[in-house]
Amino acid sequence: GHRVDRNDYYRLELLRYETLHHRLLDLAGTFDVSKRISLLEDKIDHLRLRKNMPRNRFMRLPFIADELRSSRYAKYARNWGSVAMDLFLR
Repeated sequence: GHRVDRNDYYRLELLRYETLHHRLLDLAGTFDVSKRISLLEDKIDHLRLRKNMPRNRFMRLPFIADELRSSRYAKYARNWGSVAMDLFLR
């Protein structure tokens, strides 16, 4: 079957959002995009944290719990589907 590699997934997601971040920073002198930049930076932090979770799935639990408590899964991901991905995929 088709297997999703968490590391590849997050590497590509981070590349997309970091590229968007750089483009928004370029626009910052012309338009007021500070709120969008701030939200985007928070999303990038969320993705980086998810990408860098420990390899051991049990050790990921505190990171997942913190992200659930902060509502960042609900805000920046597909919530429970993303939690399941982080919990069960290598």
